[in-house]
Amino acid sequence: MRAVAKSLGAPTVIVPYAGDSAALAPTVEGGVTLADFIAGFQAGPLVFERLPFGHPLYILFSSGTTGVPKCIVHSAGGTLLQHLKEHRFHCGLRDGERLFYFTTCGWMMWNWLASGLAVGATLCLYDGSPFCPRRQRALRLCRRRTLRRVRHLGEIYRRRAQGRVHPRQGRTICRPCGS
Repeated sequence: MRAVAKSLGAPTVIVPYAGDSAALAPTVEGGVTLADFIAGFQAGPLVFERLPFGHPLYILFSSGTTGVPKCIVHSAGGTLLQHLKEHRFHCGLRDGERLFYFTTCGWMMWNWLASGLAVGATLCLYDGSPFCPRRQRALRLCRRRTLRRVRHLGEIYRRRAQGRVHPRQGRTICRPCGS
């Protein structure tokens, strides 16, 4: 990555995520903090453009389990209809409810989660391990945030089956959303 950035003459932007970006930036060749990188730009009004139903929205790739991974282009209209159908009919998600799905923006389920905004849901985002610092972390998040809809968290159910995660007896944490 550094070789590519160097060949392009592009800076390496250090985002203040976990640590001091101001201290890290000088140690990376071409490093600059995010604040310094955007300092020369002025904010302007958002401009939205109406696009056709079939306009490309996402380009995702198949897993490659049956051969070489394949590029799949998803249209804006088709994706919106599919996600609205899943949120409204499969999950019963309604305006004002809170939706949680443990995912990262690098996984295709992020797109599904973000579409929850289209039904008026409030998204609950979590960054980090659902088991850190304790095994009950994700389950406590559901209780504290009174989440109404939670997409199944496979790893939590696997650990529960192994006896490593124990929701409180007789307590409904949230209604599941989908399978």
